[in-house]
Amino acid sequence: MPFHFVEGITTADIAFEASGVTLHELFESAANALEEVQVDRSTVGVSKKHTVSLSAQTVEELLFSFLEELVYIKDAEQLLFSKCAVNVQDVNGHFALKAICAGERLHEGLQLRTDIKAVTLHHFCVEKTISGWKARVVIDI
Repeated sequence: MPFHFVEGITTADIAFEASGVTLHELFESAANALEEVQVDRSTVGVSKKHTVSLSAQTVEELLFSFLEELVYIKDAEQLLFSKCAVNVQDVNGHFALKAICAGERLHEGLQLRTDIKAVTLHHFCVEKTISGWKARVVIDI
């Protein structure tokens, strides 16, 4: 899924833009970018699966909550993910997400990068584009 890191938005944080043709792809791209900040995902196996279920009134709130949940899982359960399969539904004007993420617990064999403190609302946005969806996210490290 496409994502890229963005230079010059912040001086002490990390920013990325994620995109996808569908909301599912957008959320998967954003999850991949978030995990890539923390670890080289190619070094993370898939021995542990974790299901995330969330709902929110807006797509922006849902993406923010999802990314924050991934940071929480890393902190509380010491899990990092190499992939997440995400399903996003619009249910009567509310958005619901179910993600199945595969990864493994932190260990010495992983190529760790930067520890994430939190997802921020600074420059945070989600927008519908001609080719699908795009999001900008700034991560506090």
